[in-house]
Amino acid sequence: MAVPVFQRASGSTGTSHTIDIGVAGNNRLVAVFMGDESTPGDTFQGDVTVDGKLCNKIAVADNPDGAGSHLELHAIDESALGASNGSVTVSYSGGDIDWAIHVIVYYGVQNDTVVDVDKEDVVVGNLVSVENINSNAYSLVIMGANNGSSGAISGWTSPLVQRTEGPHPLSAIMGTASGLETTAQTNKTYSVNCGTAALRSTGIVAVFDRYTVGGGGWAGGDINGVTSLGAVNTVADANIGTINTV
Repeated sequence: MAVPVFQRASGSTGTSHTIDIGVAGNNRLVAVFMGDESTPGDTFQGDVTVDGKLCNKIAVADNPDGAGSHLELHAIDESALGASNGSVTVSYSGGDIDWAIHVIVYYGVQNDTVVDVDKEDVVVGNLVSVENINSNAYSLVIMGANNGSSGAISGWTSPLVQRTEGPHPLSAIMGTASGLETTAQTNKTYSVNCGTAALRSTGIVAVFDRYTVGGGGWAGGDINGVTSLGAVNTVADANIGTINTV
């Protein structure tokens, strides 16, 4: 079994970003956060691509308070990336130059199917918290936060490590973090301090399983209000019986 290993992260403002997504065959995950201070209803409606290949939309958080705050997470895994490697373009259709795009690259992730994901889009204040997150041992946890004010993002819940803090959307601040939960977690809360009281904020946390041969592992959780339970693979051997790979 592989353990997810952080490779790199960076960001840009505008509609595209260039980043090294590493070498094919390493069970990669490319996670893309999109953030904007948006007026209510001014949400991103387009597609996100990595080297021209379509990402899956994982979660959307939209806070309509005041001028609004909008955050999305999109991701793509090894099977969809295929032979793409090295420096490539991450881009999106829709939005405008006021948006920011932050990208995190990992090796050793099962796929872009989440174990659990949740969002916070009614925050008023400087602390963005996403609650009730479940994860398996050695799962990858990724968090993004967008705050409609000035300030500096820091102080993420352990084991999250800050990966980006800016570039920021127009009139907002944005950052990302990720980390490895070495033990299984139940109903955990992940938070980040945005450094100043804000008019509105948004946050997203997503959990991805480590790579296992055959894709074993529990993949349940409350995903945007829908409970999903993935399959547990079994391997049979005439000499040693049946082994459940979890």
